[in-house]
Amino acid sequence: MLKKLKMRIIACKIEWHWLFITPGRKKGSHLIDGLLAQEKPLNTPELIALNRRLNRRFTKVSVLMERYKDLAGFAGIV
Repeated sequence: MLKKLKMRIIACKIEWHWLFITPGRKKGSHLIDGLLAQEKPLNTPELIALNRRLNRRFTKVSVLMERYKDLAGFAGIV
């Protein structure tokens, strides 16, 4: 019972982070397309900041996924 509750909480946290990751990836794609169309370098401050924010979210999701797998008993399964 407690294990299932913990797994549901972790799943909710994962979904919460994906609510920010998906629009961020779309925004990044549009930024990159615009910069490539203008033949500008891809190291703009806006793109770098977006990349930093997305990397933080992806890292948190990865940690939560590992915790979820451990609780579910999928630790040794690839």
